Amino acid sequence: MFPKLEDHLANGLTGNRWERIPEPTAANRVVNFRMTVRDNRAGGSTNESVNTAVTFDFTKGPFTITSQNTAGLSFAQGSSQTVTWSVNGTNTMTGAANVNIKLSTDGGLSYPITLLANTPNDGTQAVTMPNILATKCRILIEPTGNDFYAINTNNFAIGYTVNEVCTNYTVTPNFTIPESEVTVDVPITINDNYAITDVNVTTSITHPRRSQLRVTLRKASQSVYEERFLFKGGACGTAITNLNGTFDDESATAAACGATNNFGNMKPYDPITSFDGLNCNGVWYLGIRDATVDANDGVLNSFTITVCRYDYTLIGGACGTTTSTWNGTSWSNGTPTNSVAAIFTGNYTSTGDLEACSATIATGVTVTFNAGHTFVVGDAVTVNGTGSLVINNNAALRQTGEKTNVGNIIVKRNSAPMVRLDYTAWSSPVNGQQLQSFSPNTLATRFYQYLYTGTTTPTAYQTVNATTNFVSGKGYMIRAANDWPTTATTFNGQFTGIPYNGFVTQNIGKGYNLLGNPYASPVDATKFLSDNSTLVGALYFWTHTTPASGGVYPVNNFASYTALGGTAAAAGGAVPNGTIQVGQGFYINAYDSGSASFTNAQRVNASVSTQFYRTLNSDVTNTGKHRIWLNLNDTSNSYNQILVGYTDGATNGIDQAIDAEVLDKSNTMLYNVINDSEYVIQGKGLPFSETDEIKLGLKATTAGNYTISLENVDGLFMNQNVFLKDNVTNTIHDIKLMPYTFTTSEGVFNDRFKVVFKTPVSGNQLVNENDIVVVSNEELNVQSTTEKIASVLVFDVLGRKLFEVNNVKTNNCIIPISKRNVPLLMEINLVNGNKINKKVVH
Repeated sequence: MFPKLEDHLANGLTGNRWERIPEPTAANRVVNFRMTVRDNRAGGSTNESVNTAVTFDFTKGPFTITSQNTAGLSFAQGSSQTVTWSVNGTNTMTGAANVNIKLSTDGGLSYPITLLANTPNDGTQAVTMPNILATKCRILIEPTGNDFYAINTNNFAIGYTVNEVCTNYTVTPNFTIPESEVTVDVPITINDNYAITDVNVTTSITHPRRSQLRVTLRKASQSVYEERFLFKGGACGTAITNLNGTFDDESATAAACGATNNFGNMKPYDPITSFDGLNCNGVWYLGIRDATVDANDGVLNSFTITVCRYDYTLIGGACGTTTSTWNGTSWSNGTPTNSVAAIFTGNYTSTGDLEACSATIATGVTVTFNAGHTFVVGDAVTVNGTGSLVINNNAALRQTGEKTNVGNIIVKRNSAPMVRLDYTAWSSPVNGQQLQSFSPNTLATRFYQYLYTGTTTPTAYQTVNATTNFVSGKGYMIRAANDWPTTATTFNGQFTGIPYNGFVTQNIGKGYNLLGNPYASPVDATKFLSDNSTLVGALYFWTHTTPASGGVYPVNNFASYTALGGTAAAAGGAVPNGTIQVGQGFYINAYDSGSASFTNAQRVNASVSTQFYRTLNSDVTNTGKHRIWLNLNDTSNSYNQILVGYTDGATNGIDQAIDAEVLDKSNTMLYNVINDSEYVIQGKGLPFSETDEIKLGLKATTAGNYTISLENVDGLFMNQNVFLKDNVTNTIHDIKLMPYTFTTSEGVFNDRFKVVFKTPVSGNQLVNENDIVVVSNEELNVQSTTEKIASVLVFDVLGRKLFEVNNVKTNNCIIPISKRNVPLLMEINLVNGNKINKKVVH
């Protein structure tokens, strides 16, 4: 996509300083690109490049939307609106006679709603606004059979009226500006918490020569490479003094030197629309320096950052214009809707989902939401006096607006069953919850945070003061109470405080970080990854599936999740279903430092996530994804599970938010090999080919016998052969039929195994399974109609070996396993070296 979508949304076709659509010229413009691929393998790297020429045909286009481009627009639900666009000859291009008109509700990042499909590319169409409440809508128009598109230039709202409110934040440092090539950052802290719609900066700087000044703006959560120049000196001459005035992207005055003393207003050198959409909360820096060392000194007297936001009021009146009161038995004005304020003067227990534009609970009244039920509130939740809002385990409070809540609520969350010395990753959905009071019988020294700078367990896990409160969006590893049972028992957690709402950010560093869901409702994991795609690559969930032995966990305990899907920690474990539950702490792998963001748009209802994990026999079919799950086991342990799959947007290299590196590499494990590194999840690009081969690696901390088994497949692999190739034994094994058992020495083996898809030939030819008959009576009777039997192995469905007999050397073998009507997997080896796998119920 050119320019990058985020820059297109912020700046239109001008994109950014390095990516923009060329200006029209009399002749067509040819733009030459070179894509270079580099293999980073140590000691053997190489490069390969390909050149591509893109011709911009200025006799066609520009193809642009000419409506819905004014800031602050709003439309009623169900209303008819006219969308217009400039055709400019594009309807004569291949596949562009008709277009689709689509709607985004997340500011233009995705377009899940089709307003009109396959309509003529004629420049105008009436569309009907859907019956939704949304504040960040955009329209996209695309031809039905070509690759160009257009997006309107501003967000608009559906179901709300919009009012922009601006706030000034001022500091007066009276700071003498150093004469240096090094920029000095002067901080200003904004404690408010809302999404930015516009930023302006007003400076009061005294200096005899304005041309010597360099001024920048950035947020602390951004790197220095993302700072924006407000003023960059230049050929101002020696007579122009001071730098007093306002930098405003909407100014009619272009970025220049400006008039002496007070320039009034003008555009900044770099557009500062890049701050639009960010959360205003945090530390901002005005960077300043005097680029010339001479006798001309300057002073930063003051500067003001003006930050604007939108306030949204429901069409038909502000929330509270219409109310309905629950008196303990009935509603005074019918069941509330998203435009009606709910008032509780009597106790209430949910029987299903409830929606209201706001909620007020009177003192002494208890409002309870039960498992599977969601209380959806547009604005604030207010709990007065001794009133109480209780969100039971697997219920949810989901807020869509960003108003500040008042009063404490109770959020209950049950842990997975755990034993003494087990740890659980927790996060608080409320403000004011103390760590120790949440788990009062946990030793005060067993509350941990995770430091991304740590390279070992002692340096990564650092104790925190148990008398401090949970921090929003941060995860904590908390050990079970010191008197906790040694049998698996559920901990009934309870959080008490003011529920978090709106934007929540958490600073992260490059590497692994421990975050947590900050809301009293579940969070969509895929949406969280999408919203943080430049920073976050994968999510990991601590499952404590297997307890520690002598302080060491013998197998993997992390379930993993990316946009491709999830993996259990090991066979028989639970697989992340794409939902981050209430109170759930989780790890991320961050590609860079910055701030991870949580938003109300990521929140989902309780009904989609009554459990954090899905069961193994649940339907995993997902349109557009074609996946294979594999397990590594031995007779005593289930070590880990991996996922490899094909999906749009993936490549054979490392793909952010699709591939997931193994978090804990200390144990025996099976893994995908990408650039000689270990990955638990690997995505590959479509289309799939039967000739594909997928490299797998093995780490064995102990020599012995191991088993690789197929957990599940979906998509095209439901009807596609899947084989495991062992390069050591020169065996190609039908992994869909039964697990593969092998022997290995201790070590790391990146070249032993591959997943392949073509039916083997010649020396690897599979034996006709009809030559072997298995009769299930009181015992199992294996009969071969051709070759003699050498050995028989019997496994359960998890790949655990139940029985083995060797040196048979006859055409018949009796297996003394009693009939229990359970599925069994059999490996039958013949004396000629061939092998047949059978699945029976016995």
